[in-house]
Amino acid sequence: MMRTMLSRVALLAVAVLVLGWLAVLYRDHRIVADVSPGLISDTSLSSGEFDRDARRLEKAAFLNPDPTWRLNLGFALTRHDRRRALRELERLVASEPDNLAAWRIVLFATGQVDRPLAARARAQIKRLDPLSRH
Repeated sequence: MMRTMLSRVALLAVAVLVLGWLAVLYRDHRIVADVSPGLISDTSLSSGEFDRDARRLEKAAFLNPDPTWRLNLGFALTRHDRRRALRELERLVASEPDNLAAWRIVLFATGQVDRPLAARARAQIKRLDPLSRH
């Protein structure tokens, strides 16, 4: 009887932890969905508004393995601060070298700033997508 009770308590504890984690993931997803479109496409954002939204987007990383927030931040930063964009994107491709979208944004972000990195991005894109034109 006691063993059954302990099993149920343990199962309840695990369920509560899983539900808590799912709530955090949902919160993180909502942040990315709410902040990303404006951050990426709203050219009227002031520097202060952009920085505030970028910080909100960074909060979406809390207990969340999904790199979408970093990809969106890197892309948004290409208009505001290419060097910071490249730092964010380089962290992403270092942890996920097979992330084709990240390599494409790296190539876009390099422009004339970092030709060796652009060449590396082209090579990685070709490796991941052999039919690519880059």
